Amino acid sequence: MKVMLLPADPAKPTSKLEVTSFDEIIKLVGGHTVPVPSVIVPDAQFTIFCDEDGIPRQLPWNPHCEGLRGNVVLAPLDWDAQLQAHKADIH
Repeated sequence: MKVMLLPADPAKPTSKLEVTSFDEIIKLVGGHTVPVPSVIVPDAQFTIFCDEDGIPRQLPWNPHCEGLRGNVVLAPLDWDAQLQAHKADIH
């Protein structure tokens, strides 16, 4: 599944990456990874993952996503189904 990494470091470019597990999304975010509730971004065409502990950990503000701290990953809305399908293909 393709995702977009939006790094908190403005010197680092955004990048499209291939992931095959939620663990890989966690590594990209770099912390306690949670999806941003759809009520916060109701018109989003993707799922937004961020570090839930960004504020207590005093992570830098993400220059690409106003109001979020740390690295952010954008994934398809059906990310869970895509990862499950990939997992089923392996077994």
